[in-house]
Amino acid sequence: MPLFYQLIAKEEKLVNPNSYRNIIVISCSTLLFMQIFALCSWLDYHVSLYNLCLACFGFLLLLIGNFMPRFKKGMPLAIYNPWTMSNPKIWRKTHRFGGYVWLISGLATIFMILVPKDYNLWLVLLFFILCLLLPNIYAYFYHRYLIKRKKDA
Repeated sequence: MPLFYQLIAKEEKLVNPNSYRNIIVISCSTLLFMQIFALCSWLDYHVSLYNLCLACFGFLLLLIGNFMPRFKKGMPLAIYNPWTMSNPKIWRKTHRFGGYVWLISGLATIFMILVPKDYNLWLVLLFFILCLLLPNIYAYFYHRYLIKRKKDA
């Protein structure tokens, strides 16, 4: 992880490297807590590892959604498609919308702890697929809207 941070920091010539540092620290601490709870489960402490993993996954979705509106071109988790690459306004609006989608999906994933195990895995998978599809669909329709508006003008 620190090597990954250094590579990105050198490549991007970051104005504010705290964003990357925060992502890496929170990701590493999430993995650390998952390992601690796995150890507790192995030592027969009554900790639901399944619920912990759901909560950690939801927290990571929240984290990505929080940082997504600030993504610049060339960042690893950014939304790349022909429509976002064609116009900076589409890039900005798509990542802002994507941030909201990822935040809502993260909160919903955390609340999936309360749903019976038969359903929550499928719902979490559905939320993750929506995280991937909805921003791309939004970018496509916004691109079409801008083209139509340009033709009408």
